[in-house]
Amino acid sequence: MPLLLAGCLHTPVPALPDALPAAWNEAPPRIASVPIDLHGWWLQFDDPMLVRTVEAALAANPGIAAAQARLHQARAQAGNVSRRYQPNVDLIARGVEEISTTDSFYQIRAELVWDLGLFGAQASAQRQVQGELAQAAAEWQAIRVAVVAETVRLYLDLRHAQRQQTLLARQAELDARLLALTETRGATGQGGPGLRLAVLTRQAHTQAEQADPTLAAARASRALAALLDLPETAPDWQAPASWPVLREGTLAQVPSDLLRSRPDVRRAEAQVQQAVGTLGQAKADLYPRIALGTSWLYAYNVTRSRNASSSSIPLITPFISLPVLDWGARRATVTAQSHGVQAALADYRQALVAGVTEVEVALAMQAHSAQRVEALTLAWRSNAELMQRAQARARAGLASTWDALEAQRQALQTERALAAAQADQALAFATLYRALGGAPLPEENVASVDTGDNA
Repeated sequence: MPLLLAGCLHTPVPALPDALPAAWNEAPPRIASVPIDLHGWWLQFDDPMLVRTVEAALAANPGIAAAQARLHQARAQAGNVSRRYQPNVDLIARGVEEISTTDSFYQIRAELVWDLGLFGAQASAQRQVQGELAQAAAEWQAIRVAVVAETVRLYLDLRHAQRQQTLLARQAELDARLLALTETRGATGQGGPGLRLAVLTRQAHTQAEQADPTLAAARASRALAALLDLPETAPDWQAPASWPVLREGTLAQVPSDLLRSRPDVRRAEAQVQQAVGTLGQAKADLYPRIALGTSWLYAYNVTRSRNASSSSIPLITPFISLPVLDWGARRATVTAQSHGVQAALADYRQALVAGVTEVEVALAMQAHSAQRVEALTLAWRSNAELMQRAQARARAGLASTWDALEAQRQALQTERALAAAQADQALAFATLYRALGGAPLPEENVASVDTGDNA
């Protein structure tokens, strides 16, 4: 009965704090009328090139490969825990000389020791290593989430920069036409030098603005190449492409439970498990360490060239290690590890709170960007209609070509503002799903491992 009680003694994992909200303060973004696949949120952009780029990043990123190797390392180490509490056999062969130096012997000893792992020692060791494995899995998931989010962000930055390059090139063409028209009107006495200087100033601003998207495109393409472990940028990225507009669809709800898939929350949960395992080990050290063992000895007298002795019937006997006087060090360790569990629980709650805050901010960003896109879309449509009317009046001789070009330039500037707002909306969409921990990414069963835990 005492051995049975000792085998069942273990330290339970306390209930994890629950800081998840019943509802979000910010409403989930309305972007469509069909459900969004949370396991591949970047597919919502309906851009085959983006999908291929993300897949390539997941397959080739060196950081992901390193994290996966560390995960495999943790798996391999986890498998040794149960073996530590299985019978171990050692075979020892050595020469021995008597103190009197009369005879010399050659001994062969076989020893079997079975640590029973009582008083929760085995269960605690298994919990520790399972926590280490879960932490390695969380680190692997964290780098994958970060790589996907960064890949999407850089791809969007690249396409937005290319889009701005196109719009600025059209604006530069309009400026050139306006300058030519100004010079023609000046030659006929219809415009003064002040108007020409104003057009030249606008033309210079446009030329200066063209440098920004050119630099942004170069930076984004180089950063993408680094993420994909490529020596140079992919030619497909430089080819003209349409803006990856979000599909028609809606996110009817954002389940708060998705926060538990965040890598930092999973990491914090693993740390709680590790802390409980360490506490259990400290408690087990308060009790005797009990093992079963036996040995078999064969000795050969080298001096006399004959068998000396051998164990005919090996006996199985208990090995007991009992702490007698350690000046309270073991109990102090238990107290310290108890505080460690409380600290891990507090860190877990803090991770949940941080996740809630990040999601709320991302939802607010999404809502704000959606409002900007809606307002600028209306402004762009109004400007486009004014441009068409000005062009029609110019063709009918009721307005000047100058007025038509000015209306066209105003519509183009509104289109540039709309493009920037759409880019912000797309980035806010990506930020939301990163805040949800990838929401989650498709993954293998990374947390399961056979550690022999039957507790």
